[in-house]
Amino acid sequence: METSLFDLTGKKALITGSSQGIGFGIARGLSQAGATIISNGRNEEKLNRALLEDQKFDAMVRLRTPVGRWGEPSDLAGAAIFLASRASDYITGQIIYVEGGLLSAL
Repeated sequence: METSLFDLTGKKALITGSSQGIGFGIARGLSQAGATIISNGRNEEKLNRALLEDQKFDAMVRLRTPVGRWGEPSDLAGAAIFLASRASDYITGQIIYVEGGLLSAL
């Protein structure tokens, strides 16, 4: 039986270098303590592979995301086209989340 030394439920953590080594270990540990992990790495393929190979983390993302899948770079196209168009001329200082509904499910 695993027990956590602390509870990070409701907290967010940005982990750099999270595709391998100590960064990946820290990301996994904080996730197990309940934190929402924002992972960052230089090698997209390696980062995605590391996260997808963690079956518990992969299942958590798929279950918590209303669209039921991981995001893909092409998912950003609609927001990018909107922001590059005249339709967004009066929009300033806003954050547009392209995250498949994950934030609303947390």
